Amino acid sequence: MKKEQLLGSILFIFAIGAKAQTTDTITDIWWNEEEIMFGTPEQLPNFPGGTIEMTNYIKEHMVYPEEAMAAGIEGRVFVGFWVMKDGSLDHFKVLQSLGYGCDEAALEVIKGMPKWSPAMNRDVPIDYRYTLPVNFKLGEKDDVGELITYVEVMPEFPGGVQSLTEFITANLSYPQEAKEAGIEGRVFVSFIVERDGGLSSIQLLRGIGYGCDEEAMAVVKKMPKWTPATQRGKPVRMEYLLPIIFKLENENKN
Repeated sequence: MKKEQLLGSILFIFAIGAKAQTTDTITDIWWNEEEIMFGTPEQLPNFPGGTIEMTNYIKEHMVYPEEAMAAGIEGRVFVGFWVMKDGSLDHFKVLQSLGYGCDEAALEVIKGMPKWSPAMNRDVPIDYRYTLPVNFKLGEKDDVGELITYVEVMPEFPGGVQSLTEFITANLSYPQEAKEAGIEGRVFVSFIVERDGGLSSIQLLRGIGYGCDEEAMAVVKKMPKWTPATQRGKPVRMEYLLPIIFKLENENKN
């Protein structure tokens, strides 16, 4: 298959991570969600050149599995990995599978990535866990009001990632039920950023329950209009995936 036939793109990249206590413990804590504290370092890890360059890299290097093409399979593979303090990537794991060879294709392209800029705290590089949703789509629809998943300029919350984080912090309330049960984790919400910047088709993709799913959805519904994605200089509709982190030690900030 020709690579230009592939539309493998990142719907949204937003760091989800935890600083490792020691490198030796990384593999062991992948599935111990109850023991992992999630937070945002002062500087997130970054693919060389940023999000658009990473999207281009994946589009260029990943091949749509023939088995998936024959079966008409489309969807997302969630891949977790660690961006180590030297920028190398390690400890890869498929967190949400699509099958039909897509899991292996997503893993292969991420394992082949060059070194990233590591996460930083107090000007010191740290090991950081990162989750990357990789989208498999058989073809790109036209840009006359249709939804596409690869763009030249990604949609953006007013003011950028920092403003988005501040908005969520200011508007997210930790459900009492989740507090009492000691529930922490991530809720994944998807939505479409329309050509006018409005948000539509807000959906829960992965929840943790105890009222957190409803609270995450409510925060997204409160958001102001975004700057829409653009393709060839024109605004286009695009799907966006946003993980919202619930962490008990930050409850007094929400």
